[in-house]
Amino acid sequence: MARRSRLGHRGYPSATVELSCTGPIAGIDTEAGFEVAGFEVAGFEAAIWCESVNDADGLSFLLLPRLPGLAERAWTAGPARSWDDLRVRLGAQAPGWRRDGYVRFPAPSVDWC
Repeated sequence: MARRSRLGHRGYPSATVELSCTGPIAGIDTEAGFEVAGFEVAGFEAAIWCESVNDADGLSFLLLPRLPGLAERAWTAGPARSWDDLRVRLGAQAPGWRRDGYVRFPAPSVDWC
């Protein structure tokens, strides 16, 4: 896939959509939720490096489906996260993204509609 090899920051190892949406964050993820040194985390962010992005299609390709998956992660902490449930919900967004002209990364682990 030409777009996949062209986009993204080369210095970072690639991660699956599943890992980015459900994997633990060292030093932050706990069974009770998100905490750092006993303090509850008040926010969540998702940075995007745009050095290789030349157009809106490239940006949406890097963001979808990871951004909604990360939003789910911010709302659902600890063991409540289930990849089996999330991948179905992410896949259900595809018709709307197609209708609106967004290009998405077709993660093979997601049940796309």
